Order: sequence, then C-alpha cells, then structure tokens
Amino acid sequence: MKLQNLAVMFIIFILPISMVLDTYVGSRVETLSLQISYDSRLNKSTYDAIKAYQINTYNGDESLLANAKIRDIEASVNSFFNSIETAFRMDGYTQEDLQTYVPALVFTLYDGYYIYSPYTNTWDQEARDRYDQAIEETEEAGQTPDITYTEGESLYGLKPYVYYSARYVSGSLYDVVITYAIDNYITIRGICNDEVVDISGYLLSNVRENSGQITYRGVTIDVENNVRENVMVDGVMRYNLPCKVINGTKYYYDQANNEVFHLLNGTKISDSGVNPNEIIYNDNAVNYYREAINLKNFIQSSPLRDLRTSQVVDENGTPVGGDFGDYEVFSELFNTTGDYIEDDNSLFNSHRQEVIKYTIERNLSIAITNYNNYPGSNNSTNFQMPMLKDYEWERVANNVTLISFLQGLSIGGKVYNGYSVIPNTKNKESVQNNSIYILTNDNTYNNIKSQELDTKDLTNAIGIFNMNFERKAGQTVNGITQYFFPIEDYYGVGQMVTASYTSIVNQRDLKDGTIYEVVDSNPTLAKIYYTALARERYGQYRT
Repeated sequence: MKLQNLAVMFIIFILPISMVLDTYVGSRVETLSLQISYDSRLNKSTYDAIKAYQINTYNGDESLLANAKIRDIEASVNSFFNSIETAFRMDGYTQEDLQTYVPALVFTLYDGYYIYSPYTNTWDQEARDRYDQAIEETEEAGQTPDITYTEGESLYGLKPYVYYSARYVSGSLYDVVITYAIDNYITIRGICNDEVVDISGYLLSNVRENSGQITYRGVTIDVENNVRENVMVDGVMRYNLPCKVINGTKYYYDQANNEVFHLLNGTKISDSGVNPNEIIYNDNAVNYYREAINLKNFIQSSPLRDLRTSQVVDENGTPVGGDFGDYEVFSELFNTTGDYIEDDNSLFNSHRQEVIKYTIERNLSIAITNYNNYPGSNNSTNFQMPMLKDYEWERVANNVTLISFLQGLSIGGKVYNGYSVIPNTKNKESVQNNSIYILTNDNTYNNIKSQELDTKDLTNAIGIFNMNFERKAGQTVNGITQYFFPIEDYYGVGQMVTASYTSIVNQRDLKDGTIYEVVDSNPTLAKIYYTALARERYGQYRT
C-alpha cells in the first residue's frame, strides 16, 4: 500500500477519533477542575460559618444558654449563605438560587445536634384559636393584622434539637435511655429494677475516694485557690479576679468590694447568695471526680453493669439489630489496669461514636429525602444523603462540627454533589483532652505534650482552658471597643503571657503517645492537668 494511501486513511479514521478523544479529555479535565473548585468554595463557606459560631459564643457571656445558642447558630447560618454567595457570585448564582441547592446544614454540638432545613409550619387547635382571636382583635381596633407565619407555610429554619441518645431494654431489668456526648459524659434516664433512674456524670475508671480524699489514676485531686482571670466589668478592666464556672456561668469575686458577680453582655449582675469562699476555693475538680465515683458506683450496683450494645431498640421497641454489634458498654469502667473506659480506643468510645453516627444519619437522611418534596427545592435534582467517610464521622463524634451539603449544580458533564465537614476544636461548648495548656511561672503556656515541660519548674504551674488565651472584646464606658486577654501577666513578672513558639505556634517537639500516656509519666504534670481538665469540664453548661 502506498504511503499516500496510509496518510489518507489516517486522516479519515484516526484524526476524527483523536479529536473526539481530545474533546472528551478536555471536558473531563474541566469537570474535574470545577469539582475541585466547588469543593474548595464549599469548605471555605463552611469554615466561615463555624468560625462565626466560635467567635459569637466566645464573646457572649450567656452563649451556652439554649436561646443564645440558637441565636448564635442562626447567625452562623447567615454567615454560611453570605460566604457561599460571595464564592459563587461570578458564576451567576444569587443567595436565593444557592439555597435551593442546599438541602440541609447540620450543627453537631456537645450532646446533640440541630438540622437546618425546610419544614412545614403546622398548628394545633390552641394555636389556631389564638391566631383567630388575634386577627379579630386587631381588626376590631381598626389595625392591620401583623401576620408572620401562616399554617401550612413552608419555612426554612432550625428543627428541634436531637440528642445523641439510644434506648436499651432488657426484659424487666431496665428500660433506659442513655444520652451521649462528644466526650465521656452520659445521662441515664428510665426505669431500672422498677425504680426511676435519672443520673449523669463522666465515666472514669481508675478514680477513688478514701476518707474524703479523691485520687484519679494515682494522682491526688485538691481544691484550688489560684484560679483567676482579667475581665471587663461595666466598661472598666479588672485584673486577676478569682473566678469559677458553675453550669456555664462564670462567677467572679471582687475582693475590694467583697462582692460576687457574673456578667450579662458586659454588665455586672451581683450574686449576693453566693459565698465568696465558693469562688476563691474552686472545688470544681473535686466535684467532677466525686460525681464520676457516684455514677460508677450506681452502674456497678445495678443491672446496667451488664448492659450490651445489642440491647438497643428503636422508638417502637424493636431491636435495632447488627448496627451496634454485641458487647458490654461499661466493661472497662471497672478496670484498674489496661484499657480505661475514657481512653480513645475503649469499647465504650466505639459504641458512643456509633450511636452519634446512627442518630445523625437517620434524621439527616429523612431531611434530605424530604427536601425533594419541598416547594422551594430545585426540582431538577434528586437530593440524596451522601456517604461520609469513617474519619469524617470520627471528627463529628468528637468535636463541635458543621456539616454542609451542596447538590445539583451543573459542572459540565455531571452534576455536583458535594459536602463539607468542618470541626471546631476551640469553643466553649466542650473541653477536650487537648484543650488544656500548661502555664508556667515564666508566663509561657505550652501544649500538654511539649518536651519543654520536662525542663521547666512546674511548682506553681496551672492548667488553663485554651479558650482563655484567646483575645476578647468589650465595650468601655465611652462605648469604644477594647480588646483584652483573660490571661495576661498571671504571675506578676511584668511581661505578657505568651505561647510556646515550638509547641503551640509550630506544633513541634511534641512527645509521642496519647495524652494519658504522656501525662501519667510525670506525676507533677498529671496533677496539674487532671485538676484543670476536671475543673473546666465540671463548669460546663449541662441541660
């Protein structure tokens, strides 16, 4: 065959195929590029939203109360939609357009979560009667009725708070609901041995009390008298005031005026019923471990000691089945060596995470599926619950987290179906094992695993909640915003408190192993750390 014929055949057959392949590859590359770009934009918007929640809760004195928490979450939702509108504005999408592609946002908090998604406004008979009466009264007064929402209207907002709970039934022995959290705190409510049960606390293995003396993992826990902070009171800075957090509210003692008070939006509220000694001598740590002992003793002396994961039932009392396996939930609670129940790799923690995953998946799947029938949704999209990866569920089960979904946007050859999971590791909602920094008498604070602590004098060192090293904002008497640090010159050495450059700023020179392994190797550090962790956890707001 002549060379010219081969050339002609190449042009006729091969060239069109190569052009088609080139077009296809180019289309796939463009689609992949858009996929990556959209993922990045969604992650950024989700991060902006969770950051807004962190800032709002940190600067609000009442941020852990239920109503204030809802307000902060709604502000975070607004931040998400404002951010995502900015990210997609160049593509021609408005905020109203984008909202039709967002079937749900999930805010996972300490012991439960909110889902932000559409719902139908429904009224009971009492609500209808109140509505009719209000309409009648305003019309009789010659005024125009102020109607906010009507019955049957489709609204977009927060659904009721859902706890991380599971129900366990074992014949006539017990029928209880256990509510879990993103740490080892639980609440048990129900019937056990024909008696009503309502008990809460942290699950801790190696904790004891002998003659009034508390020990945990071999360390003695004492009352503290060195817990203090700087605070702006009615527009005036006050320094090194003794303080104590009780159920989410921080109380201060003003020695000059012999007054105990707390703050509400920067305004002093006197608490004459609180004894100053309760604030000066901070017994939160002691009470934390004593509560854990009471919970441990209760479980040990009740049928709940043998409670198994296979005893989980649904709302109809039907066994859930293989979702949770079959092993004892509290088996490690009574260990004095080996694995403790509070360890990250314990069976209890494995089950806790499965319960959190199960409750969120169940309700979120329903919310996203129902969104297909919502009048404001994008009808061209079949919204579905995506499958989160195991490491993402681990983030959710151990942190305050925002999960966002964006589905249905066209990205060339396919439809975008993305989600983002962004944890918030610094917040007032929870105190994690790594939330405690060690402040030494040179006014430097270190990561708990820092190698520098081996060379430092720990005689007067104290463990501080990491959020207390963050800058706060307050209003002066002249209405000017002033920034300050709750922890400044803590030891009175004439210099500001600073972060360890290696262990905090660069995250270097950290010891290997878990926090428990690192801490338990140094009894002095263990006493400081376990006292601080208990103090801060016991003061948290609990519903």
